[in-house]
Amino acid sequence: AGGAWGADVAKIGDTPYETIAQAFTAAQSGDTITLLADVAPVLTSQRAITAASVIDLNGYTMTLAEDDLYWGTTTFKNGNIVVDPSVSASTAVFWMFAGQTLTFDNVKLTATGVSGTYLIGLEGADSNLNVINGSQIIIDNASAVSLTSVIAANGTDDKIVIEDSSANVKNVGTFILFGDTT
Repeated sequence: AGGAWGADVAKIGDTPYETIAQAFTAAQSGDTITLLADVAPVLTSQRAITAASVIDLNGYTMTLAEDDLYWGTTTFKNGNIVVDPSVSASTAVFWMFAGQTLTFDNVKLTATGVSGTYLIGLEGADSNLNVINGSQIIIDNASAVSLTSVIAANGTDDKIVIEDSSANVKNVGTFILFGDTT
């Protein structure tokens, strides 16, 4: 990152962190983690990764190399998320549970070569997904059988909002797969 932050890759308020894992651990509900460099988190637990309410990508890229990631209610904004092609989602890369909301706000989400079940899975009552403000979902898989669905809503009363955003999806079984959703 350089400058005043030295080698730090993220900050919460004015507190810098050398690794994204340290920022994830330190974040409390309501906090914003702001990236100061590109990051590729190595996650030791796929549940409750961080309590941060906002992850401001700040124009940088977060590369994810694991699946079944449960973020809680989280807004990603202003940058890029790349899902490593080696990911084979046993359920979903982004996995939301009852009452949780996942928002992509001005985010380019690229997942090329990802296989498995879902890119984004909503499970349980009142799970929500917002893709807003110029966000993009880009998927170009080698075959339609590689990824079952981009978005799967498997609970009751799940809500999906795609507004002022785009999706460029090639070779995926289904774009939005509705299960019990109303």
